Amino acid sequence: MLKNKYTRFFIVETPFKRRLIIFGALVVLVLLESLYLRYQSHRLNDVRAQKDLVEKIPRMQAMLAEGKAPEKRIVQVAHVLQGLTEQNGAYMALINDGIYFVGDKIDDYVVTSLERNTAVLTHQKTHAQEILTLYADEDQMSQQQSEMVETP
Repeated sequence: MLKNKYTRFFIVETPFKRRLIIFGALVVLVLLESLYLRYQSHRLNDVRAQKDLVEKIPRMQAMLAEGKAPEKRIVQVAHVLQGLTEQNGAYMALINDGIYFVGDKIDDYVVTSLERNTAVLTHQKTHAQEILTLYADEDQMSQQQSEMVETP
């Protein structure tokens, strides 16, 4: 008899059933959060261990002893023209996985010209032009076009 009352109270009663489900979901969320924090703690310890290894390199020890910061290197990522298409008389370019029109900005550059096989980017401050070509030369382009025509 008592067992039936508890069963009905915990499982059958609608308001308590909702609260029990919400409480269960909160417990699961707290457990997941604690697992994630433990994972992040392990990752942080790995990064600290890597930093300690780098600091043990003789060249790095000398730089740190002199009070110098490690040198920073600036790496310029090249723009890659991946494709061009014409739609309603206007060209669109696929550059670094993004679609651009004339006048659009890419990093510090503006797309100033789009033609059949080239895109011209102009740096906003220095006005230096970067010419991106879809094909290395006309022979490669004509070879690819003939291969496209010959395939059934």
